[in-house]
This record gives sequence, C-alpha cells and structure tokens, in this order.
Amino acid sequence: PSGSGKPEGHTVVVTGLRAKDLGSGYDDEVTHRRVRDRLVDILRAKRELDGDLVVLTGLSLGTEQLAAEAAVRAGVPHVAVLPFPDAEAMWPQESQARFRRLRDAAIEIRTLQADKPGSRQEAGKAIGARDSALARWADEAIVVSDGSADAERSAKAIERAVGEDEVWRLDPSEL
Repeated sequence: PSGSGKPEGHTVVVTGLRAKDLGSGYDDEVTHRRVRDRLVDILRAKRELDGDLVVLTGLSLGTEQLAAEAAVRAGVPHVAVLPFPDAEAMWPQESQARFRRLRDAAIEIRTLQADKPGSRQEAGKAIGARDSALARWADEAIVVSDGSADAERSAKAIERAVGEDEVWRLDPSEL
C-alpha cells in the first residue's frame, strides 16, 4: 500500500453517481459534459479560496472520473486513490485507457491494497475501505446526486465525515 496519511493541501473529494446513472456511462455525452463543466467551474472557484486545493478521486466510472477530468481542465492537481492494483481490468478497453490517462495525470497515486482481491466480496471490501479513506482525508466534498437511494447513501456518508456544511451537492438534472 502507498500513502497512508492525508494528502497535503486542502482536499476536496468528488463522488456520487456511477456511470450507469449519468447516461450511457461510457461516452462523452451531454450529461457528462454538463457535470464535468460545472465541476470545472466549482473547482476553479474553490482554488481561488484555497490555493493549495487538491482533488481526491477513486477514479471509478462516472462522477469520480469526471472529477479527475474537471481537475485537469481547471488546473487543480488530483490524487488518485485506488482500492487495489488493476481495479479497471474488467472494464471495456476504452474505459481502461481513459482510466489510465487520468491516473497518470495525477500528482500522486495511492493504492491502498497491495494485492488484487480474490473474489467479488473482497473487491467490495477493498472499495469500501477506499471510500472510507477518501472520506477520512477530505476537508470538504462535492457530491453529484440525483436523489436516488444509492447516491444519497454516498452523500450521507461523506456528510458524516466532513460535516454537512462542507458538502456541495450537484444535481445533474438541474444543469
């Protein structure tokens, strides 16, 4: 495992909807562009307030990858926090390539578990541990949510970790 403590800087975790809940999930379509562009605006504004702003992202398909893309476009560094090596191995080739580009653009890559999990249950536990680390290291968060049960579970977890006042909510249907 690499990097066990909080990354340096004012950290913002961007999390929320998975790819399937943001439209097609794999294409650069309208909802993705709107969410990413809004994240760019938000990150630029936050960087004005906190010059040492750093985005923390797990790089999962959906919001987390849009966050990394937005960080790159906004000129804000990002740290990729991965649950285990080759977490993207089961994704389509195009998605793997996108993941690797975003991972390689990070100022730091933290892989929390040295070995690949041997089962879906172990993978789920590792992803849960990654999500817990992200919440623990966050000074604040941006949550992309459509109000669905899954999205709200994520939002509530991060709100408990950083405080409700430190969470910016973004609803794709309002963009």
